[in-house]
Amino acid sequence: MGIAEITTIIDKYVRERFEIESDDPDYSDEVNLFDYGYVDSLGAVEIIMFVEEHFGCRISQKDISKYPMNTVREIAEVVLEKLQ
Repeated sequence: MGIAEITTIIDKYVRERFEIESDDPDYSDEVNLFDYGYVDSLGAVEIIMFVEEHFGCRISQKDISKYPMNTVREIAEVVLEKLQ
């Protein structure tokens, strides 16, 4: 599984779960989900739970501190690293 596929899966989840319109001009897989108000701290936990369940990888507290995971793309990069 490559970065594009992982990004697409996470993007789809984020859009559906947080009700982001497909034509939202500010949203992309590179936008800071927190700074733009798409996701709050509880939402971050939900995304991590989704990632762990869907991809079968563990995101530890250390990972959260070590890696930036503010965008869909950054989250996908962490998942890819975990899967390798």
